[in-house]
Amino acid sequence: MPPPRSVRPGGAIFPLRRRPIAALALLACLPLAGGVPASGGAAAAAPPLKAGQPYQEARIAMTQAGWTPRRRAAAIPCAALVPDRRCQLYPELQSCSQTGPGFCRFEWLSPSGKPLAVITRGGNSGGDPGRLSTWFVLP
Repeated sequence: MPPPRSVRPGGAIFPLRRRPIAALALLACLPLAGGVPASGGAAAAAPPLKAGQPYQEARIAMTQAGWTPRRRAAAIPCAALVPDRRCQLYPELQSCSQTGPGFCRFEWLSPSGKPLAVITRGGNSGGDPGRLSTWFVLP
């Protein structure tokens, strides 16, 4: 029987039993629910956010900590999200899924200019942005 196999992004196939360390390293790079790590670089500058926190509360905390909303790119006009009221209320809203748990992505800039993505879930097009699901520093 051949060994179990997995497919890497890009289509490369490798035996699972030969790459356990690579698999662990990949897991270490993924953002965890609850946000960015507490130590190092831009992560240390992140305001205190909590998974499950209402986005409105997180928005106030970020603004008070010196973070600024990263405005939507001109290529993503608010009209693309109509009739989603969140678009008018939150200029930092980048996109929302229209199915499932209703994930939305908001982007912010730290006082030093580092971008941060904040993901919420459970909001609605009536204007509720939902609650924090995760957040991570952008490259």
